[in-house]
Amino acid sequence: MRWKLGLILGLLAGLIAACNLTTEAIQPTAPPIPTFTPIPTRTPVGGVVTPTPVFALPPLPEVGTPLGAAVTADGFCQVYLTYSGSNPENKLSLRAEPRTSARQLIRLPNKTRVLLVPGSAEVAADDYNWLNIIYIDENQQRYEGWAAKDAYEYNGVRDRSLATLRQTSERAPC
Repeated sequence: MRWKLGLILGLLAGLIAACNLTTEAIQPTAPPIPTFTPIPTRTPVGGVVTPTPVFALPPLPEVGTPLGAAVTADGFCQVYLTYSGSNPENKLSLRAEPRTSARQLIRLPNKTRVLLVPGSAEVAADDYNWLNIIYIDENQQRYEGWAAKDAYEYNGVRDRSLATLRQTSERAPC
């Protein structure tokens, strides 16, 4: 009985290997698309091999993808408003890293809409709480950096009860 099973499995393996042989040259194609690859399932003795579809998925994005690639599953980000007091000359600094000594990327005007980078966490550093945000200016130039959410200062006195980044109830495309 065992020899019959071994013979059947050997013949089946030979049949499958022969079906996968080709003399055509394989040409490279554009980005991968889902492809159908038959995989044999249980085959009754004397039965036919039933293929099971398997789809090849495109590769995952690499670490360090360009800005704009980090979006939520629905493509939307939480919206915050900047607040720097009633004086229009006051602006909030957007920095390259969550530190007061980090390079300043741009100064954000008061009541500017900014987007929280999806999946980013609040960072405590230099006695401030920092949020990783995206700012899009009037020319559609995108900036990504860090802003302190509790940095309101008036006449040299810091008031931690006044947030400089205020969460809204809206979400916007990232």
